[in-house]
Amino acid sequence: MTIDHSKCDHPRTSKGRAWCRRQREGGATPKTVDMSKAGSSRVDPPKTPRDKDQECMVCGVERWEMRGTDALTGILLYVGEKCKYMVQRARDFQVYDREDKVWLDAE
Repeated sequence: MTIDHSKCDHPRTSKGRAWCRRQREGGATPKTVDMSKAGSSRVDPPKTPRDKDQECMVCGVERWEMRGTDALTGILLYVGEKCKYMVQRARDFQVYDREDKVWLDAE
């Protein structure tokens, strides 16, 4: 739940907001959130992976599933489905099997 402190008279600091939340008769009110657009692709933010070491090296938005050497830079890239185009023609292109936790050569 998000709290609206716009009508409060306490200092605009984290300490002031914490003091306000502890008061029973504080001026803070819960913010209303418009959920009518929830679920549409325009509203939902991209979901980054919880583990930063598993995020796509190109966009950083999704979890990597493939790896291969980029033809332009010569760097081994770990990419997700969106950025597959970066490495799909690499000679060392591989797909990661999350169940068995092994790299499989693409066929």
